[in-house]
Amino acid sequence: MKDSEKSPNIPRTPHRNPDLMNHINKKANQKEIKNIKTIVADAQETGLPSKTIDIVFLHLVLHDLKDKPAAIKEFHRILKQGGKLVIDEENVMPLEQIRELAENSGFKTSKYIRKTIQIFEKTKSST
Repeated sequence: MKDSEKSPNIPRTPHRNPDLMNHINKKANQKEIKNIKTIVADAQETGLPSKTIDIVFLHLVLHDLKDKPAAIKEFHRILKQGGKLVIDEENVMPLEQIRELAENSGFKTSKYIRKTIQIFEKTKSST
């Protein structure tokens, strides 16, 4: 049985930076947060079950992805209905381009935080 099948409600953080993954794990342990798990995954094909994740957070990731629409569609697939996609590109990508990618994949713009963070909500089923 895969780990994702054992505990499908535990949020996962797909990331390839071991220092950041260690930092996230350390902070979660310090705050006694038990329902988070970091994983190494391909953003375009995470291997996670559909509709099992509450939040996907991207910080300076999207601009580096070769197939941005495929990644956004994958995040839509793994998020639960009402799940949030949080993207912070710190002005590396135009906000309008990010919004368009998200909305074309079935997300609704939920809100903006500061000048660089956009939050999108999953509002329709994956296709």
